[in-house]
Amino acid sequence: MNQQRHGFLVLLLLGMFSVYLPFGFAQMSSPTTSDIVKRTMAAALARCRSKTTDGVVAMTFIPLSNDEIETIKSLGSAAVEPLSTYLDSVDCGFARLFALKFLTALRNPAALGAFQRAFAQDQWEVTRVYALAGMFETSKTAAEPYVKAALEDKSPSVRHMAEGLWLSYQPHKSDK
Repeated sequence: MNQQRHGFLVLLLLGMFSVYLPFGFAQMSSPTTSDIVKRTMAAALARCRSKTTDGVVAMTFIPLSNDEIETIKSLGSAAVEPLSTYLDSVDCGFARLFALKFLTALRNPAALGAFQRAFAQDQWEVTRVYALAGMFETSKTAAEPYVKAALEDKSPSVRHMAEGLWLSYQPHKSDK
């Protein structure tokens, strides 16, 4: 009788604690490129935000780390599309600027459209300067009309960047 009771308890416990687990439940999937970009951007942006003792949110520019840049560079051209989505964000922080810095580090021709879009649409001159510089780093030939146009820009910072890029472009142009 004791053995029957013991067997019954074992079956009861197995029934209580057994749960149907889908196949592959314990397997971890590797993060997608988009996940890695989101995580890297979130970490970079979080470092820039703080709260004062009065509860006021403060934004302080803290440059991207070399590790963050290397992480994004290791993703290659697959990172262009997820980074480009930050250029359309309404975030009033540094999201666009960081996205442009990452895109520049990639030096991938697939990013040219993102640079051109950022240069044309953004009103913050710092973002426009980085978009122009990123375009130039990626393809001097593709950037040429934008650099020429920026020589007449209303922003002194954008004009200054364009002048520097234009001067550095001229010697290369005569080599052809």
